[in-house]
Amino acid sequence: MRSTTDVAGARHGVAVGRRPRVWPVLVAWCGIVAALVLLVAVSNQLSKGEYPGPDHPVHLGILRGWYQFDAGWYEIIATRGYYLVTGQSPVAFFPAYPLAVRALRPLFGGNVPLTAMAVTFACGAGAVALFTVWVRDRLAPPAARWAVALLLLYPYSWYLVGAVYADAFFLLFTLAAFVALERGHPVLAGLLGAVAAATRPVGPAVVVGLAVLAVERRGALRTLSEVAPEGAGRLRRVAHHLRLPCGVDRRRMRPADAGVLLSAAGVLAYSGWLWWRYGDPFAFSTVQRYWDQPTGPVTWVKAHLWGNILLHFPSKSRYLLGCLLQGALTVGALLCVPRVARRLGWGYALVVLIGMGLPALGSKDFQGTGRYLLAAFPIFAVAGEWLAGRSRAVRAAVLGTSGALLLLWTHLYARGFYVA
Repeated sequence: MRSTTDVAGARHGVAVGRRPRVWPVLVAWCGIVAALVLLVAVSNQLSKGEYPGPDHPVHLGILRGWYQFDAGWYEIIATRGYYLVTGQSPVAFFPAYPLAVRALRPLFGGNVPLTAMAVTFACGAGAVALFTVWVRDRLAPPAARWAVALLLLYPYSWYLVGAVYADAFFLLFTLAAFVALERGHPVLAGLLGAVAAATRPVGPAVVVGLAVLAVERRGALRTLSEVAPEGAGRLRRVAHHLRLPCGVDRRRMRPADAGVLLSAAGVLAYSGWLWWRYGDPFAFSTVQRYWDQPTGPVTWVKAHLWGNILLHFPSKSRYLLGCLLQGALTVGALLCVPRVARRLGWGYALVVLIGMGLPALGSKDFQGTGRYLLAAFPIFAVAGEWLAGRSRAVRAAVLGTSGALLLLWTHLYARGFYVA
């Protein structure tokens, strides 16, 4: 009997083939890693960009180009801990990734940057493997293969290779939590989700997504189409199309399902510590005003971005084009939320909606949202389905353009240009 994913693949007019296997994908990933490491080593020797980066007392050799921008903050947390001053402060960065670096640095002779790069690489490889496992269980084989290819060649996937940033760590534990829940381990999912939620400010996306997925797995999520009046034909059709949730049938739930709520501990623990230590449970958000993006309408409407476009586009074209690309990716991801909900369920749709919605509101210019989209992993699944149904020329154009941008953005990052 054909599975629903096989039927979905046939509906797209794509021949059903072999599912992607983890080891071949990891071999391909290592090839991409080797190319990017070589590119960074060469690019970092060229003239530096706007932010050449601090000179580090530890010789980093060919890996020097991976130590850029926020890497310094993560090293401060891993070595000196947190502090809060009137100005930019490390409390803006959640603790799980730098604390993991602190715990593992003895294995690398106390070399914190090298430890952080190793953690990023290991987490990136683990995330690629888990994404392969996750996507092949949900899509027809051709769509699964294209989804994996899109992740590997995504323009900001260099953050999964060696950059001293928390994105690979966050993606690994987010994927691990959802895979654990899908395999019937809600308590383990909650614990893994707690680590993810203690890694990035968008941790609520993981908490809410896991909770809703646990309800969906029990068939307990009530939709609006079930309660809409019989006479509301158009409303019922729209509600049925979007599967809009409106309640929970608690009779179908099991006590163990509450285990996913442990994921909230990651956010609550950090906020509670900030409250105890500094009197502000949201200090990670409060200090954003020292990065010129305070919470409020000016940031929400991207006044900083539009002002730069109108007044300084010729002198800041590279930076502004990068912001516009990331803004387009963010808007595109949010527009895909209904598609994710229909195809994968509202648990995964909320991962995308909250995971991209929060940074879209909190960023003054969309800078950084390109790499944040890595954690909105369901987007790659629906994009893989779309790509599987396109012609060979379209697939080559999409992957070729994405791969070229990956090389270009990695090159600029290694030189110290602020591209994400």
